[in-house]
Formats: sequence, structure tokens, C-alpha cells
Amino acid sequence: MTRPFENIRILDLTHVLAGPFSTYQFALLGADVIKVEAPNAPDCARGRGPDGNLNNDLRGLNYQVQASNKRAMTLDLKTDKGRSVFKKMVKKTDVLVENYRTGALGSLGLGYDELNALNPKLIYCSLTGYGDYGDRAMVNAYDNTIQATSGIIEQSGGHKPGVSFVDYAAGYNAAFAISAALHQRNTTGKGTHISSSMLEVAMTMMAPEAAAALHPVKIKRDKEAGISAYQTSEGILMIGAFTPDQNCRMWEMLGSQGYKIDAAFKETNDWEALWEKTSAIKETLTYQPIHEPKGKMEEYDTAA
Repeated sequence: MTRPFENIRILDLTHVLAGPFSTYQFALLGADVIKVEAPNAPDCARGRGPDGNLNNDLRGLNYQVQASNKRAMTLDLKTDKGRSVFKKMVKKTDVLVENYRTGALGSLGLGYDELNALNPKLIYCSLTGYGDYGDRAMVNAYDNTIQATSGIIEQSGGHKPGVSFVDYAAGYNAAFAISAALHQRNTTGKGTHISSSMLEVAMTMMAPEAAAALHPVKIKRDKEAGISAYQTSEGILMIGAFTPDQNCRMWEMLGSQGYKIDAAFKETNDWEALWEKTSAIKETLTYQPIHEPKGKMEEYDTAA
């Protein structure tokens, strides 16, 4: 692939993960991404990672993995001089991406309306935790709090998955929206304001579960046995036999390996049949350690 965003300039007013990851996509594809940080409050990701020396140098690995191909500068937007310099940069910018608290830049006179007046072609993308409106609009958010609020942790058995995938998904979502806005600008010649919240992204990733929760017909059903993890004598095994047909083939395979199976488990020609057998299948697939009967060893020793 060529560098499709080579002539695009992006002002990156982001920090932590979702925002920097979003602008990172454009940096990889040729855009001129300029990261703007406050002089006394750099991106906290700069000080995070396994290497203490890099952290002290503000080049922590958490920062580096999403900072490639970007330029960086410091600018105090709380001062008149800093805002004046920033506005001059905006006039020659295609995209601005920020993930400060909702309304923070607006309170400095750097909201979409003010900057659109300076540059009508500007695409202004705001990444937030909970959106622009509502009771939590002004609340800061992190991946873990969004996972809890959205119900992802509940869907995961009460445990947070080990990676910040909502941050990454939110970054991709914003990058896709910005790409669409750039395409639209080629037709209209006008910029736009994009608002992308982590909560909305999290809910989108749970679309089937959210739709089922809102649907008038309620049913309590276990997840299909073939897409669950099982403890074995050699560790945890994750199975990917999702559909009724895949379930049948899984049991045929287990049978060919010498495992004793219930022939009824292979009789799943449709979803209803599979769901009906889910509990029994899970019980069969669950590892049960083999224990010697009590006293057997003593009897053996006595006989010896």
C-alpha cells in the first residue's frame, strides 16, 4: 500500500491510549502527525513500561508503541500566547484529534465552532468516555471503568479481560470516522465535528447481547459449549466449535481419538438441538481429575 494520508496534517492533542492509538493509524499511513503536549503535563504513557530508564526519559514503551512516525512539541494552551500559536497551526491543519474531558478545549476558546471559523475544512474529532451529553458526560473514564459500565465485565464472568481492548476499539472507531470525514470533505469541501465515545464503542461490540437485553422475548441460556474454555491435565483448552455442524465434527474427532462419547451429542442439526444439549456437553468436556480409591495403595503395600 502507498502512503494514502501523506498530504494530511493532524494535530494530536491526545493522551494515554485510545486517542494516541487513533492518530497512530494515520502516522503509519503517511500523515504528518504533530503531538501537542502541555509543558508541565506530558502524556502519562511516557512514564509507563517495564524499562525504568526509558520511563525516566519519558520514552516508556507504553508511549513508544503508539508514537511511531509522529512529531512532538510542547505548547501551553492555557496561555494567550500558546493559544495564538495553536490557532495559527490550526489554519494549516486537516484534522484535530483530542481526548480531554468533555468541554475542556471549549472552555479555552478552542472548541469546534471557534476553530471551524478559522478553518472551515477542519475535521475536529473528540474522543470521550461517556459522550457529550448526559449525567456522566463530564466524568473522566478509562478502559476498565467503561468495561464495567457497559456490562463487558459482567459478560466476562465478573473479571476484566487482561487487555485494554475498548481503548483500542475506540481508537480504530475514531480513525474510521476521520477517514470517512476526509472522504466526505473531498466532495463537500467542508470539515465536520466527530464525537466518538468509548461507552458507545463498547456497547456496539456487545450488539447481540444488548439487543437481546432490550428484546421483549427473554430467555436464559448458557453460551454454546463449543466456544468455551476447559481445564485439562495439560492446561486450559479453548474450543472453537461454534455451529451445530462444527459440534458434530468435534465429537467425531474426539471419538476417532479413542474418547468415549455420547452419540446424542452428535445429533445437533440446528441451534435448538445444540442449545438443548449445551449443559450436558459442558459437563462432559469439563476435566475431572482421576483419584485413586482410598486405601488402595495401603492394600497394595500389604500384599507386597
